Amino acid sequence: STAYADVASLTPGAERMGALEVEYVARNIVEAYRLLELWVLAAYSLER
Repeated sequence: STAYADVASLTPGAERMGALEVEYVARNIVEAYRLLELWVLAAYSLER
């Protein structure tokens, strides 16, 4: 769903690449993990 990409694209530094794609380049693995965790929680809340 494009709703997931809509939410993910709100992340500072994220770039919308298409209807279903968002690109983000993390500075390190910790930042990448935290962002992934945030996006998973956001996606879960969209499903409820």
